[in-house]
Amino acid sequence: MNALAVAQGMAGLALILGYALLCVRRPHLGLWLVAAQALAVAAAALAGGREVTAAIDAAGGGVLLPLLMHRFGVPAGARPDRGWTVPSTLAAAALTSLLAATGGVLALPLALLLLSLLLIAARPAFPVFGLCGLQQAAVLAACAGSDASPLLAPFVALPLLPALALVGAWALRQPALRRT
Repeated sequence: MNALAVAQGMAGLALILGYALLCVRRPHLGLWLVAAQALAVAAAALAGGREVTAAIDAAGGGVLLPLLMHRFGVPAGARPDRGWTVPSTLAAAALTSLLAATGGVLALPLALLLLSLLLIAARPAFPVFGLCGLQQAAVLAACAGSDASPLLAPFVALPLLPALALVGAWALRQPALRRT
C-alpha cells in the first residue's frame, strides 16, 4: 500500500466517524468518536509526510481535548436536539459521499467540513463535537494543500475553537465567574 492510499483511507474513516457523531446520544460515546476522528486525521497527516502536524493533532485533538472534555464535562448547548437527525444523516451521507466520490485533493476535507456544519445544526446539544470536526477538516485541508501548507499545517492542528468552547463551558460552571 502506498502512502496516498493510507492517507485517503484515514480521511475516509474520519468522515465515517463524523456520520457516527450525528447519531450519538451519549456524550461519552461522542468523546471516543472525537478522539478516534482526530487520530484518523493524524494518521492521514503522518501518511502524507506531515509528522509534526500528525503529532500535534494526535496529542491535542486525539488525547488532550477528549481527556479535558471528560474531566470537565462535554459543553452542552442551550437548545434541545431536533428530531430530524436520521433524515439529515441520510442526506449528509448522500451529499458528502457524492462530494468525496467526485475526486480532487480537497474533496474529503470539504465533505468533512460540510458534515461538521450539519452536526452543529442538527445536534445543538453538543456543539463542541461539530467544532472538533471543523478543526479536523481544516487539518486535512492543510495537509493536502499547497506550498504554504507545510508551514500552516502544524498551526491548524492546534484545537483552538474546541478548546475555547471547553473553556467557556468550564467558566459557566464556576460560581465565582458566573456573577461577573
